[in-house]
Amino acid sequence: MSPRWPKTLLLALLAFVLAAFVAAPARAGDPDLVDLALVWARGDYRAPLICDFDGRPRRGLRRVLIAPGSRRALRRSDRLIFYDLEAEDASRCFSELGSEEPNVIGTLEITLEAPSRPDIARYDFESALRRAGGFTFRIERGRLRFLPVSGDAEGAREVDFAGGSARLVRVERGSDLARLLSEIPGRRRLRLVLKAPDGTQAEFALVEVAPR
Repeated sequence: MSPRWPKTLLLALLAFVLAAFVAAPARAGDPDLVDLALVWARGDYRAPLICDFDGRPRRGLRRVLIAPGSRRALRRSDRLIFYDLEAEDASRCFSELGSEEPNVIGTLEITLEAPSRPDIARYDFESALRRAGGFTFRIERGRLRFLPVSGDAEGAREVDFAGGSARLVRVERGSDLARLLSEIPGRRRLRLVLKAPDGTQAEFALVEVAPR
């Protein structure tokens, strides 16, 4: 029969092993939390919407690409690229919930403000996903144009998002948003909320499409 270890001794041993793991020195080139969060955010996404063509509603998809930032940038970053809807024949577009959807075009550069601790990066990354479902990135630079879907220049505006935030979080299972996105095949379902220093806010429900 194997000996039974006292509970206090087992807890002490577990604490020692955990402390040794956390304190283990990181190897050169190991990713930190910034690296992990930027890689997690990347993907080719589609945001569903409905457009009205001569009184007939048709489902459409807005393309949003999150790709690695320029290697020449001063800080590690991702690029958020919003593509033209190319729906000039539509009178308007709206979300599944009925809110107006403009044509959004432009590129934002985002980064994560976090200390570089590769030794605990994986733990911090998993903890952030469990607690918050994602990350809030700082928008380093970039402007977005908000245009009427019809292409009419009247009502168009350009917003500078530099210094704002881009919050990207997982859509909770069982939520209304999850049900709305369930009909679109994809790998992940995320919610993106952009905030500019002037108070402008834009929200997108994203589905990551599988690479071809």
